Amino acid sequence: DVKHVIKKEVTGQLDYSFLNDVWPEFGQTLPTTENIARVIWQKLAPHFPLVRIQLYEHPELFAEYTGKDMEASLTIGTHFSAAHRLALESLTLEQNSEIYGKCARVNGHGHNYHLEVTVTGEIDARTGMIVDLVKLHELVDKHAVEPLDHTFLNKDIPHFAKVVPTAENIAVYIGYQIEQPIRELGAQLHKIKLIESPNNSCELLWSQDFSNLASRQLATAAVR
Repeated sequence: DVKHVIKKEVTGQLDYSFLNDVWPEFGQTLPTTENIARVIWQKLAPHFPLVRIQLYEHPELFAEYTGKDMEASLTIGTHFSAAHRLALESLTLEQNSEIYGKCARVNGHGHNYHLEVTVTGEIDARTGMIVDLVKLHELVDKHAVEPLDHTFLNKDIPHFAKVVPTAENIAVYIGYQIEQPIRELGAQLHKIKLIESPNNSCELLWSQDFSNLASRQLATAAVR
């Protein structure tokens, strides 16, 4: 019974415990979110054919581990508000409305965007961290949130004077802004998820091999 094993091997031991003392593994590498996920994998792997462990510390911070030694991923969440208009300059209002519907209206409209940034890297054996969490939050805020927050994207961000600011294109733009700063912290940008509304979101898997904007747009819009 899956639930019985999970309770016996993991939740029954961790619940209401002081994590630093509960398992000897945390005496070697601290119980950060990413390292807890790694050790949970080790506890459950003898019992199940595991695919992934996903561990939430809270809704805007979670880790994933897939059994690759000390490699894991960490996701942080944040938000910003911005307005945009979806329209191609070369088309008429009627033509743009056929493509973008109400989003093509000339005065634009706004969204409260929820942004998730996922990085991958090796868990440091001393700190238990993939990356300095404070610095990761700071760079995402500096390079993505603050420049975009409370802007009219089409007019305030030069890039979107020529590129239609769809959720997919905004995610690509954010990726360009944060990829190098994340690398300088010792991690790799893995994924960007941008939730535009309860009905529309996109995920962008980031690859270091992309050579131009068109090939980087591996975004899929998830309509729920």
